[in-house]
Amino acid sequence: MDNNTQMDKIQIQFNDFESQYNLLLQQYQVSFNEYTDSFSDSSGKYTAYSGSVWWGGGTIVDQGLTATQSECEDMCSKNTTCTGATFNSDKQYCWASAGNGNVVPGLDSDIALLPLRQDKLRNLRSINQQLTDLNNKMNALLEKLQPLAKDEYLEKNKKQKELELKNDQLEKNQRKLLLLVKENESLEEQYNNNTLAVSQQNSLFKLWLIIVVILISLVIKLFITPSKANNVLFVIILAAVCLGIYYYFR
Repeated sequence: MDNNTQMDKIQIQFNDFESQYNLLLQQYQVSFNEYTDSFSDSSGKYTAYSGSVWWGGGTIVDQGLTATQSECEDMCSKNTTCTGATFNSDKQYCWASAGNGNVVPGLDSDIALLPLRQDKLRNLRSINQQLTDLNNKMNALLEKLQPLAKDEYLEKNKKQKELELKNDQLEKNQRKLLLLVKENESLEEQYNNNTLAVSQQNSLFKLWLIIVVILISLVIKLFITPSKANNVLFVIILAAVCLGIYYYFR
């Protein structure tokens, strides 16, 4: 499983815990208000939980036979340290207990009896414990996320450096290509200039070749029919040929 998958899974768990935490906070606020309101209630009401017992902190401050649930409640109310009682209807017996604790399952004939203030406190303590547990779970998930996030950061940083190196290499290659293109353009231009010059020279050479052939033909004709006028013409033609050759090869 890669880091992203693990992080997504942890994030989903964290969001679930966070939703539960926020809901419990609302319940805690309601329970806290009910607990504070219970101080102003002097009715001496008790909350009964059938099939359950209350032993408080494990200390029994009073006990004895009681015919009814109300008599068991009175036994608890008369003792200032009593935080709740357990009444068994079959045995018609009552146990008054001190200290904080939880309502736990008992016999079908058992009834846990809690004063209104103690019941609200018990509920408040229960919600507080749930909030503490959820808070610990969320902190544990955050500790798991930290190394994963660190690894992901390092991996991204590594990839970023690799991309920067590749980008530098690409820029170097691009500069080399530009130089090659410029060199190629220079060579091509030089080649074209040389080709043009050669072409011009070839054209001029062909022209002179034709002139030379004509002149040679005239010279041969002059030798065949020599005369004074032909001799002068021969000299003029020879001089023209020499000048042409001179300027051509200059």
